[in-house]
Amino acid sequence: MADNYAKNRNLLYEFSTIIEREKDLHRLYFISLPIIMIAFGFEKGAVFKYSKRKRCFDPKAGLKKESLEELSKKWESFSKKGEFAEYMLKADTSTLYETDYNKKIRGLNIPCNDTSRLIANMFITKTDRLLKTEKIENKYIARVLRDMEMENALYIPLTAKNSIVGFLLLTPPDKKTSDLKFFCTGLGLAMSALIEDKEIANLKRFLDFNEDDIKQKQRLYEIGKTASTITHEIKNALIGIMGLFNKLKNYIESSEKTDRYVEIIESELNRIYRFVADINKFSSHYTPTDKKPLNLKDVIDRAIDLTNTINNNFVFSVCIDKKASTVFGDRNQLEQVLINLFKNSIEAYGNKEGGQIRIRAKREGEFIILKIRDNSGGVEDKQLKEIVKPFYTTKTQGTGLGLSIVKEIVKEHGGDIEFKNTQNGLECTIKLSAPKNITEGEYEQKEDYDN
Repeated sequence: MADNYAKNRNLLYEFSTIIEREKDLHRLYFISLPIIMIAFGFEKGAVFKYSKRKRCFDPKAGLKKESLEELSKKWESFSKKGEFAEYMLKADTSTLYETDYNKKIRGLNIPCNDTSRLIANMFITKTDRLLKTEKIENKYIARVLRDMEMENALYIPLTAKNSIVGFLLLTPPDKKTSDLKFFCTGLGLAMSALIEDKEIANLKRFLDFNEDDIKQKQRLYEIGKTASTITHEIKNALIGIMGLFNKLKNYIESSEKTDRYVEIIESELNRIYRFVADINKFSSHYTPTDKKPLNLKDVIDRAIDLTNTINNNFVFSVCIDKKASTVFGDRNQLEQVLINLFKNSIEAYGNKEGGQIRIRAKREGEFIILKIRDNSGGVEDKQLKEIVKPFYTTKTQGTGLGLSIVKEIVKEHGGDIEFKNTQNGLECTIKLSAPKNITEGEYEQKEDYDN
């Protein structure tokens, strides 16, 4: 007994050295569990991390005694103080966990939802206790223990600063001794320190990202101001040139060649004008100036009417859930979003007959989800993330700014936008804010616009 006590105290020294120096949280789990099992002769063990903020627990590692035979011999072979700690800090302990049992522990289906939070509140305490599946009333906890092959288990909380950061489940429970609390106290403190370090690092990354984002926005703002000034001057000059050219046409003698030249000049002048107009729009500040509750059907109807002045061969179908009948935003900007999306679908489809655009809207929590689907054939998967970038286009006459403008407007409305390919076209999903006082209901509007 005295010999065993001395061995555990020596191992506690090695363990203390390890947890003081190990700076990787996952390796800490992998190193600590086998040492505790070797020290006290547990047959099976598992370590769980507990998130106080989420109130959920997550299985990190599981071991059986037979996986530790070689490591036990290593421990016995070291005679000098600190040798075992040095070995463990350098060793690849992940090989210990290449077992079906660890896969079973890691694969435990413990979702982080209201049910598991309720169970966590019942199950996780700050005191050691013996768990017997036959006496556990909660069927979920009993099932988890049986899945872990632990009919009887010792529950030991890992605490720091009066908070639980994790816990151990060990079996058989009669192996517990007074020394075990020293190991578990050390492990809890080490876990807490590394979790805090990770949270601080995440916060720093977030702040660094925000700082970079602000700098990038400032640069874009300066570029936008310059581009706006340049395009304004070009646009003014261009309007004059186009006006004078229209007058000049009356003095040009008509012939097959001159008519063709006139047509080309007009086409190119119009193309430059559209390009300058798009750059001017893109350079503008898209902060909504007139946000208010809007009737979504009215916004969609107006955008369809304006689109039909460009191409009236498309069939539009609209289906709006009653709960999604009102959206919060700037009417002009949201109409611009829809017009740009409709134009993109029409241009992608071409001059063929049979073009269709389906618009569906539903409410999810505090947001309106608007889905716009066409039958244009879609785009290559690698292009999905590129199509909203400025000046990216696959069209010979496109500026590549239409969808960039859409993205910026949606972003300034506090929303999200994403594109995906469907069976025979492209689907755009937009998430926008919804007023909070809309009642429940079924689909209210189901209309076809066939022009």
